[in-house]
Amino acid sequence: MKVLIIDDEPNVREGLKKIIPWEAEGFDICGEGIDGQDGLEKIMILNPDLVLIDIRMPGLMGIEVIEEAKKRGFKGKFIITTGYSDFTYAKRAMGLGVEAYILKPIDEDELIEMIEKIKDKILKEKEITQKLDVSETYVIKSLLTHLLLGSSLSIMEQDKYNELKEKNENYQLLLVDIEDKKETVSLIEEQIKDYLEARLAVKTLIVEKYLLIIIQNKEQGYIDEVIDTLQEKLAKRYQITCKMALDTSLIKIQEIGESYTLVKELLDKKFLYPNERLLTSKRIDRYAKESEQSRIINVEHVSEQIYRLLQVGDMIKIKQVLEELKLQLQSESVRKDKVISVFSNILVKTGTKTMEANQEVGKLLPSGEQIIEVIYHCRDVEDVIEYIEEQLRIIVQEFKVSSPENNMKKIIYYIENNYNKELKLELLAELFNYNSAYLGKSFKNYTGQSFNVYIDQLRINRAKELLRHKEMKVYEIAKAVGYKHIDYFHSKFKKYVGISPLEYKKNCEK
Repeated sequence: MKVLIIDDEPNVREGLKKIIPWEAEGFDICGEGIDGQDGLEKIMILNPDLVLIDIRMPGLMGIEVIEEAKKRGFKGKFIITTGYSDFTYAKRAMGLGVEAYILKPIDEDELIEMIEKIKDKILKEKEITQKLDVSETYVIKSLLTHLLLGSSLSIMEQDKYNELKEKNENYQLLLVDIEDKKETVSLIEEQIKDYLEARLAVKTLIVEKYLLIIIQNKEQGYIDEVIDTLQEKLAKRYQITCKMALDTSLIKIQEIGESYTLVKELLDKKFLYPNERLLTSKRIDRYAKESEQSRIINVEHVSEQIYRLLQVGDMIKIKQVLEELKLQLQSESVRKDKVISVFSNILVKTGTKTMEANQEVGKLLPSGEQIIEVIYHCRDVEDVIEYIEEQLRIIVQEFKVSSPENNMKKIIYYIENNYNKELKLELLAELFNYNSAYLGKSFKNYTGQSFNVYIDQLRINRAKELLRHKEMKVYEIAKAVGYKHIDYFHSKFKKYVGISPLEYKKNCEK
């Protein structure tokens, strides 16, 4: 058992340490408090079984320390030592459940006798508490199993369950997932249990692969503060990120099953929200509110967008596209498998487009199976984005080697590789960071033709090649070179060639 001595006079603290044979009485002196505030902090950190405390001290008075400690869930015993025989203080102390009110100078025999009585009381309470804890923990675990799996309770479990229902106490569920090496998990679990049990009324048990903590009757603000401090300590001591999920609603014992399902679902979203150490419904809902109106994720469109940016070597905009995609997935609060599917498909489709344009460069990307395997084992969505960026940088470097350095030449290179897609001057201006009007003038000065004429001639020349060498129908060729409507293709072809596509094909066959 642990004892804490709180007094603002050093000689009194030293005297209390020496006049009592603490070790023989079964106590270890776990610390000293030099005033009320220091004493309160040590009570909450050290969680002693017994506290000897002076009434009058600078800052917080002894009575105020006792009141605040009990508010925070401290369950240890108090002995007040004081030089003032004030009945008002004594009455207030007894009302707080203080075990004894002893006047200074302290009678050594009287104090030892009181400590022995308190020791017996503490040991009996510990024995009863341990039995109750085992029983209640067993009932709660059985209840969870019953609610989640549909199994029935034994008669003894049902009686205990009914007893807990009658108490009508409020609970909150905290689920902890320790992401660390197996050999340290049990140690960290014990640290978490000890820390929380010293500050909150909790029951802890292992359910499936998680540490489940059931918190009783506490203010939400204080719970948040305790959990936040715990996570800081774990990060500092073990260099780990300990993900937690909290159901902030107050529930009854019969609602624990539903609450457990909720915190499990919240914890499953840790992959998508790596910056949230404590996941709650409110925090996740915030992402939906911060996001713009939800849009359907078009994987084909995103992969096409990334492919175009690859060709111009714009990794900054590629990162922006991936970040925007992440935010959209977060706003929709999708499951891990959906996140993996979306990002895997985008990288695979981008690789396919690259392969079609340049087989040698396309081969540098991993296969679809390899991409899915790597992304599946990523720690979170940030790791996924980092992996995709690494793969795309390889492609960018290859495109830079095979494409010219000059900006206008890069634009021509891009057009020649994408003439069969929907190309507009505004799109190129955005890709290459130009004002569209300025780009139009610069393009004409460089090529001697307007942008639209240049595109039309490029497409028509490619159409002529296909008409000469491919067994394709005219409407298929129109689509292959970037014209959606056959009539528009006909008019453009006749404008630049002087005859219709079909006549041109027949002339070539002669």
